[in-house]
Amino acid sequence: MASLGYEEPKGNIHLRREVCTYLKTIGIEADPSSILITSGVLQALQLISLALLHTNSVVYVEKPSYLYSLRTFQSFGMQLSGIKLDEEGIEIKELVDRHRRRKGAMLFTIPTFQNPTGSVMSLDRRKTLVDECDRERLLIIEDDVYRELWFDEQPPQPIKAFDNNGLVLYIGGISKNLSPGLRIGWIVGSEKVIERLADIKMQTDYGTSSLSQNVTTELFSSGLYYQHNDIMRKNVKLRRDVALEALKKYFTGIGT
Repeated sequence: MASLGYEEPKGNIHLRREVCTYLKTIGIEADPSSILITSGVLQALQLISLALLHTNSVVYVEKPSYLYSLRTFQSFGMQLSGIKLDEEGIEIKELVDRHRRRKGAMLFTIPTFQNPTGSVMSLDRRKTLVDECDRERLLIIEDDVYRELWFDEQPPQPIKAFDNNGLVLYIGGISKNLSPGLRIGWIVGSEKVIERLADIKMQTDYGTSSLSQNVTTELFSSGLYYQHNDIMRKNVKLRRDVALEALKKYFTGIGT
């Protein structure tokens, strides 16, 4: 029987290994020592704010962005600076120009199914963003929690997949596609940064639920997680099609 005691500071080692296996399927090579299991994505942002940012630090965000993530940064006293989006994603020229004036600490981005716009950053824009942020020494927080919600076409690889210098802190989890109640998320970053975040997490809650971690490990290792995603995508596509048909049937011509 798996232990229900306290887990390692970074999280259950078996779960971290399963996360590594999953990350390989989307183009990210990571070691278990570079992964921290969190109690959801929101806690990941809280830990980053506590460990790596300071009061009045400037955080660049997409305009618009996910309201509750913005409130997390604001609750820690951060200054938010909005950068416009175009059809390919965040406008890099505006970001670089703003950064050279304000010298912000980080960029927070949701490149895949951006909330609230639903847009997907293009592959070329992702590569260019990493290169420009590397040149400007600007760290990136990549929130990729919506990745598995695709159904017509698989989205491009995460920004983290093109990160060769530990520039990107990658955040993922199972809240949006599987179970918000399990409260399982993860941060992928350099081992030194992950150790710092793990230390603060242990001081905060002494570790994510061991029961939730064991359940999630089993879902990954048994293949049920991947099977669930396939079924979920078919159901979401069906719901999308029904909604579009209803809009076409009942709303065609309104406002013309």
